[in-house]
Amino acid sequence: MPDLQILNSARTVHLTEVSATEFPASSHYKYKCRVQLLSQEGESLLQKDLFSRMQPSWLVELKNQGDCTIVLTLCYREGDISNPWQDAGTVTFTTQESLNGDSNADLAFPITTWEQAPQLKLKVRLTESTSEASSSTVAVFSQQNGFRRRKGTAEKVEIDLPQSRPLTAQDEVIVKDVWNKLRAWKELEMETFLKRLLLEEPDLEYLFGEAIDSMNDFFYELFDCAIHQLQPETQNIVGEPLMGIPPEKGDGLDSVEDYGKFFAGIGLRPQH
Repeated sequence: MPDLQILNSARTVHLTEVSATEFPASSHYKYKCRVQLLSQEGESLLQKDLFSRMQPSWLVELKNQGDCTIVLTLCYREGDISNPWQDAGTVTFTTQESLNGDSNADLAFPITTWEQAPQLKLKVRLTESTSEASSSTVAVFSQQNGFRRRKGTAEKVEIDLPQSRPLTAQDEVIVKDVWNKLRAWKELEMETFLKRLLLEEPDLEYLFGEAIDSMNDFFYELFDCAIHQLQPETQNIVGEPLMGIPPEKGDGLDSVEDYGKFFAGIGLRPQH
């Protein structure tokens, strides 16, 4: 039987999000969070202060090879910079117990030491990825070779998808209106989307392989294709200058179904 310590060190644990709830509604407070990672032997691995915010919510990109203990201290400052930072409270937890065999975990810890916020809670999200190349099927995309698959036998995995809810006509109008506004910020919005996606599912970075720099464009075209299927009779193609509208035909990716097959890696090969 493999040694448990070896198995623990073969995975990477990611701290992806820290936030607080039930904090004071006053705008006079600013917040920051001190993060400390400790080894299983109690040695300090990392100390970091998250940036100060008006709202105590942070996307985090901290990871550790193997399990560790995480110590979080929520700090607040009332008023301007002349006032010192004060500790609202500290929480300590181990990644091994928190994940408990799962690939991700959402945790909530009460902080009862701040009189101004007796119901305060510190919320944390952890994810886990495998450090070694254990995936049996790896999709690699390149501009010259299109799509190819490394050798290996893919393992079938049963996934429970949430039940879809049909959009009303009003919902469709709202979705299209929001998307049309975001399109002007294409690079920024897709960078944010991919960053959050990799925080939630860090193993995807390995699966995307050499294509990681191109995935923003693929996801953008998928979303754009899907949204332009809503009320297509209202489209004004002449007034839409961005590429991919309407989707360029002949590249093998002309529908949402095509993109689904492309991401699933079942052999769709774009032509260049």
